[in-house]
Amino acid sequence: MKKIILSAIIALNTVIAGYAASNLNFGLRADGKCYVSSSPDASGDVVIPATAEIEGVAYPVSIIGPCAFIDNRNIVSLTIPDGIESVDAEAFYGCHNLASVRMEGGDCTFGQDAFRACPALQKVYVPSVEKWLSNVYSNEFSSPTSNYADLYIDGNLLSELSIPECCREIGNYAFKDVRSLQKATIGSHVTRIGDHAFDGDESLETITIADGVQTIGSFAFNICVGLRELTVPNSVTSIGAAMCYRCMSLEQVQLSRAVEEIPELAFCGCEKLKSIDFIHDLVTTIGGLAFYGCQLIETAILPESVKNIGRQAFGACTSLKEAAIPGADAQLDAYLFSNCSSLTSVVLPSGLKEIPSGLLYGCVNLGEIEIPKDVNYIGMGAFAMCYSLKEVELPESLEYIEQEAFYGCRLFRSLRFGANLKSIATYAFYQCPQLERVDCYAVEPPVISFFAFDLHADANCRILVPEVSEALYRETYGWRNFRNLEGSAALNPDTQLTMRLCDGGTMVRAVAYGAEITMRLTTADGKIPAKVLYNGEDITPTVIAGGGSYTTPPITSPVEITLSAD
Repeated sequence: MKKIILSAIIALNTVIAGYAASNLNFGLRADGKCYVSSSPDASGDVVIPATAEIEGVAYPVSIIGPCAFIDNRNIVSLTIPDGIESVDAEAFYGCHNLASVRMEGGDCTFGQDAFRACPALQKVYVPSVEKWLSNVYSNEFSSPTSNYADLYIDGNLLSELSIPECCREIGNYAFKDVRSLQKATIGSHVTRIGDHAFDGDESLETITIADGVQTIGSFAFNICVGLRELTVPNSVTSIGAAMCYRCMSLEQVQLSRAVEEIPELAFCGCEKLKSIDFIHDLVTTIGGLAFYGCQLIETAILPESVKNIGRQAFGACTSLKEAAIPGADAQLDAYLFSNCSSLTSVVLPSGLKEIPSGLLYGCVNLGEIEIPKDVNYIGMGAFAMCYSLKEVELPESLEYIEQEAFYGCRLFRSLRFGANLKSIATYAFYQCPQLERVDCYAVEPPVISFFAFDLHADANCRILVPEVSEALYRETYGWRNFRNLEGSAALNPDTQLTMRLCDGGTMVRAVAYGAEITMRLTTADGKIPAKVLYNGEDITPTVIAGGGSYTTPPITSPVEITLSAD
C-alpha cells in the first residue's frame, strides 16, 4: 500500500515540475473542467500535462483555452495528451516558431483559427488514421496541418491513405493542407466526404472513390494541383461548391449520373480540363463560375435538360469555339461567355426573353449571332467588345437596349429597330464607327440616353423613321441630334396605336396610324370621359352615343386624342 502511494506522489511531482518548467497556467470552468489558461511565458518544447494541480487538487486537463498561447513566438514544439477534448479558438494563433505538434489521442474539437498564422509548423504526429478522423475542425485554420504540414501516422510519413473500415465519413477539413499525401483510397463504407476534406493537398495525384459515397462537400479537392483524373461514382447524389476549384492539372472527369447540379466554382480554374462531355442529360443546373478559366475546353454543347446556368459559368474559357444551349426555356445569368476570345458560334435558347448583361462581352472573334425571336430586353454590355460581329438582327419583340449593349461593335454598318422599341441606353452603340444607316419602325420615338450613339452617327448616319412620326422624332431628345434623319413611308405601320401616359396615369398623347381603328375610350371602371378631343375636334357626343367606343376615319398622319374627366 505504501509503495502505491509513493508512486502516485512521484507522478504528481513530475506533472508539477513539467508545469513549472513550461510556465503553463490553468483554471477551472464553471462545469468543473480544467483548462490551460493564458500562458504567455510558455517556451521551448511544451507538453500539455494530463493532469494539473489547482489549490492542492489534481484535475485532468481536458481543454486548451481560447487564446492560451496567442502570438507566442517562443514555443517550438507541442505535445497534446490523450484526453484533451477541445483546443479552443485562436489557442495557438500566431505561434510563429511552433514547428511540430504531437497528438496522443483523438476525439478533440479544434476551434476557429486554433493554428492560424503558424508558418513554421511543418510536422504533425498522430497515433492512427482513426484517431485523426475522430477530431472535429471548425474552420480552415483550426487544424494543425493548415499551414501545409506533413502528417505522420504512428511515426510514418503519410503518403498513401486508405480510410479504415470503422470510419463512415471524412469530416470537414480532415486532411486539409496535408503536404505529404499523394494517393487516397476511399472505400464503399464511407458515405460522406466533408467540406475541404482534401483542400490544398498539392501533392495528391490519385484519388479513388468507391461506389457507396453519397456526398462530396464544398472545396473537397480545392487546389489539389497534382490531381489529373477524377471519377465521381454513381452513388454520389450531390457535389459541393468549388469541389475541384483550381485543380490546375485536372484533365478528365467522370460524373455520377445521380448528380443533377454542377454547383458554383465546381471546376473553376481547371485550366487543363479538356472536355465537359461529363455533363450528362440529367443535369439541370450549372452554377456560377462553374467552368470559369477552363482554358482548354473547345466546345460547350449542353444537353436540353440544363435549365439554369449561373453567372460567368463559362467566362474566360479562351479556347472555347462553339457553344449551344438547346433547352428552349433555359435561364441564363450575366457574363455567361464573357471573354471567350475564340468563340465563333453560339446557339441561345429559343424561348429566351432577356439577354443578360455581359452575356458575350469581349468575345472578339464572334462573327454572327442569332437573337431569339421573343427577346424583349438586351442587358448591359451583352455584346460589348464583339469586334468581329458584323451585323445583328434585332427581333420585333425587342423593347429595351441597356447601357453599352453593343459598345465597340465596330463592324456594324446598319441596324433595324422594330416597332416595339422603347428605350436605348447610354453608350448602347458607342464606338460603332462604320454605322451608316438606322431604320427605326417605332411610331412613338424610343427614349435615347446620352451618347447612345457616338458623334460619327450623329453627323453621318442616315436615320429612317416612320413618315407619320418624322415631326415627332425631330422634336424628341436624342433623335433631334441626328443631322440625316428623314421620314419614310416604307416604315409606316399598317395599324398601330401608341399611348403616352404621365406619371399620374393621365394620357398625354396617343398616336395612331393605319386603317380605321375602333377604340374604347373609358376609364378603368367603365365610365365615359366628360370630354374627348380628336385632333382638337370635340367628338364627345359620338363617343357617348357609342357607349365609349369610337371608330376613327382612315389615318394617314399622327393623331392626337385628348381625354378629360371634367
